[in-house]
Amino acid sequence: MYSSFSPLVLRHLRQLDSKTPIAVLFEKKYYDAKLPSEIVVSLKGNAFNCSRRELNRTWLADLKQHGIPVNVYTVNDEKSMKRFYAQGVDGIFTNRPDILRKVLDDLQQGLKIVAGNEK
Repeated sequence: MYSSFSPLVLRHLRQLDSKTPIAVLFEKKYYDAKLPSEIVVSLKGNAFNCSRRELNRTWLADLKQHGIPVNVYTVNDEKSMKRFYAQGVDGIFTNRPDILRKVLDDLQQGLKIVAGNEK
């Protein structure tokens, strides 16, 4: 999977490779007030990644309505992990995979783990 903040990079990647999935990495300065689904579709993407502070109910509903996976970063505390899981995100980026693993074990369900470097 390719992912980038830059729509120019994502368009170029799509031209080079029409098959590998693309996840739009959201940055406000590039996309104005568009809905996430509009952004993903316009870039021929497959998923939407955004920060935990940016994700809201409107965006989540929009993405779910259009069948677009949504991944949220960077979530390092148990309470927030449980909240995002309950809201229906498809993936969580974290620097604390140990905590996420515990949360998932407690919930007895699967969710993608995207682990960052622990420092």
